[in-house]
Amino acid sequence: MDTPSLALSRRIAAAVAREGGRAFLAGGSVRDRLLGRLVTDADVEVFGLAPERLGGLLRRFGKVVLAGRQYPVWRVGSGPGLVDVAWGGESAAPEVLRGACARRDLTVNALLADPLTGELLDLVGGVDDLAGYRLRPVSRAFLDDPLRPLRVMRFAGTLGFTPTKEAISLCRQADVGRAAGERIWSELSRLLLEARRPSLGLAWIPRIGLGRVFPELTEMVGVPQDPRFHPEGDVWTHTLMVVDEAAKARTGDPDRDLPVMLAALLHDVAKPKTTFMGFDGRVRSPEHDTRGARMARAFLERHGRRGPLADAVEALVREHLRPAQLMAAAAVSDGAVRRLVERVDLESLIRLARADHLGRGTPEAREGRFPAGDWLAERARALGATRPLAPLVLGRDVLALGVEPGPEVGRILGAVREAQLDGRVGSREEALGLARELAGRG
Repeated sequence: MDTPSLALSRRIAAAVAREGGRAFLAGGSVRDRLLGRLVTDADVEVFGLAPERLGGLLRRFGKVVLAGRQYPVWRVGSGPGLVDVAWGGESAAPEVLRGACARRDLTVNALLADPLTGELLDLVGGVDDLAGYRLRPVSRAFLDDPLRPLRVMRFAGTLGFTPTKEAISLCRQADVGRAAGERIWSELSRLLLEARRPSLGLAWIPRIGLGRVFPELTEMVGVPQDPRFHPEGDVWTHTLMVVDEAAKARTGDPDRDLPVMLAALLHDVAKPKTTFMGFDGRVRSPEHDTRGARMARAFLERHGRRGPLADAVEALVREHLRPAQLMAAAAVSDGAVRRLVERVDLESLIRLARADHLGRGTPEAREGRFPAGDWLAERARALGATRPLAPLVLGRDVLALGVEPGPEVGRILGAVREAQLDGRVGSREEALGLARELAGRG
């Protein structure tokens, strides 16, 4: 069944044919159709028309945005009907088609299909590589784009394919440091949000030279852990397992899922810096949660991510041990639970902590049990504290008591807030009474 993008591709191809040119579905559009995957955004490559003529033709199909000059690409349509149209050359001769395919990164992305006739053109052996689940470069032109090793990482994760020896070699030669930051971030975030098992892509980071882009991740390789709690092995092995567990619990909302996925990737990022062998022969990583929170923020900021996303990931990494710690404590006050909810989104924290707990080789993890998460969720629900409590008094209320603007207002508000979190005041009237008393107006 045609998706809106494929239907638009067919209409464009028919218009191109009437003008004497030829249009092909290309790249991921063909690959995904052959794999039986849904094609949401179609890629079309057009041959046999001058760029100016093609651009004018495309404007008949609605909104058009032009990108690129040497080989122009037009983005046609919007939403589920989006089509990227690339100009391949003013001729559709076989050598021109071969040249267009040679510019692509991997053979599985270099297949062409005529959307009008269904004819498949495989000029680089892509069909065999699809059947063999291989990621193989089309040529050494792979090195022309420094982002391509990151695309190999993403496709290894989203498709479950294995890079060939040639791909690994070229990835290691690529100057990935020249890749644009936004493109790097796009590949990482798409892997985390789209792959059923992101570990299949992440596992290649140390093997294809991506430590130059993600040094904090490759530093986890080989870092030991206490086998009583981590029989699965080193920190990197555990991290990959945690990311896959987190992926199982994705909601489909990128704004909610990406912070959790990034926190899963970075929750133990400080262990290489904090791990040591104690005198008792046990491996310890003290303060890896608090130090890791700062390192996670630094990682995100280096990749251009600041604001709410960095705040959320930092909080999740800092608090990822708290569910288990609170349940293990002899006594936990209601205030401790309310304060935790003040610091971090509770639902996201429980998702992360559950992934951390299940992403290991312990018997409890293999059984899929995480009692601490269930306990914390129920405790918060019983308190009505699944979200931060709305303040009972505001600055204007304190000013109305005759307190002069300044630090004293903040002191009173802070004290009332602490009382609210401890459960000593539960209504606006009680909070105003306390504020009045603290202001000396009682």
